Amino acid sequence: MRRKRHGFASIFIVIVIVIGFGALLWLNGPQDVPAVIAPPNPVTATPEENPIARLLGQGFGVDSTPLPTIAIPEVLPTIPTLAIGQEGTPVVVGAGDVAGQTAPIALVVTPTLPPPTPIDAAEATEIAATRDPDSWQPPALIPPLSKDPLGYDHYWFTRPLDANANNWVLEVYPYGSDGPSQDNPLRQHHGIDMSNRVGERVRAAAAGVVIWSADGRQDEVDYFQNSPSYGNVILIEHYNQYRGQTLYTLYGHLSAAFVNVGDVVEMGEVIGLVGNTGQVTGPHLHFEVRLDENKYGSTVNPVLWMVPYVGHGVIAGRVLDFSGNYPSSLQDTTITVRRVRDGLTQATTTSYIYLNSSSDINPDRNWDENFVVADVPVGTYDVIATVDGQRVVQRITVIDGMTNWVELKPEPRPTAEPTETQ
Repeated sequence: MRRKRHGFASIFIVIVIVIGFGALLWLNGPQDVPAVIAPPNPVTATPEENPIARLLGQGFGVDSTPLPTIAIPEVLPTIPTLAIGQEGTPVVVGAGDVAGQTAPIALVVTPTLPPPTPIDAAEATEIAATRDPDSWQPPALIPPLSKDPLGYDHYWFTRPLDANANNWVLEVYPYGSDGPSQDNPLRQHHGIDMSNRVGERVRAAAAGVVIWSADGRQDEVDYFQNSPSYGNVILIEHYNQYRGQTLYTLYGHLSAAFVNVGDVVEMGEVIGLVGNTGQVTGPHLHFEVRLDENKYGSTVNPVLWMVPYVGHGVIAGRVLDFSGNYPSSLQDTTITVRRVRDGLTQATTTSYIYLNSSSDINPDRNWDENFVVADVPVGTYDVIATVDGQRVVQRITVIDGMTNWVELKPEPRPTAEPTETQ
């Protein structure tokens, strides 16, 4: 009996599972829902059915700003060709030649200028000698300055002109030179020149006492130290000495002197004005530095005493033959400073000329140089000269505020070995 009861229960459970699975399939199957099909849009819509037409019908946009309309011309206007005559000559254009014009108009047309005419060497020299004082130049360093590790430098003097004046040293007539012309040499130069307009202010290079301030040619007899060339000149004896030796600075060719003998002046004080008195070819300041004695023959190169510009240094050196001497054949040798970065010439100068007289120029007692190049921007340069027929090149890196040394000396020529004779 127990076996029959268990078999009935199993059949009942199977029937319940089948009925439940069938109900689940029915609930998830497709339903008979009637489809709703939207009617097609009419081909033409009445204003009442079109929303945009309904807004326009209610007056929307009536008060708005209408868009401008521009009539497009059928033929584009032509630009008239103007005949160019002399520079600044009015050219009359007829009525109707220019769109919108109803009457003739006059236009001033500036023609394209022809290329500049090449200048010769003499004109180039004149231009170099009259550099525009308004051209930009960097500020000068502050004295006293000595950055050389061996203590050879002595940049004790400020530059003797205002920063907005021309403080560039004239390259064509440097210290110790006889000028650019070999056929018509000038007198040996005992100072440096700075070309400027008449009236530029001249300042004391350092503190000191004025020991001369007058017209160098007060009459036909009273020359300044027997020289008629200086014109109005001021001479200052400075307080600071160098190795026990007195320093002097001289300012020549002035148009006016504002100090008198015995006046005490400070560094940078205005003492006079640039002029063209004495023997000159144009207005400039002649600036000298004298050491130990107040004599024409006791000058030294002012470039080695006057502070360079910010970001600039000085190149000093010697031109020597292969034996290490400086014969007269090498005096007045041209030295070229060429930039390595672009191969362009930075500056040129000449070596000193010695006259072997009591009024000679002098090399610096520390450097013993025979040429100097002023105010060279920091960078790498090739210094070039022709010595005994050989082209000598030395590379140098210029450091700010220092004297940068170079020596131009050729290699000795090889000597021919003697041949054995049989």
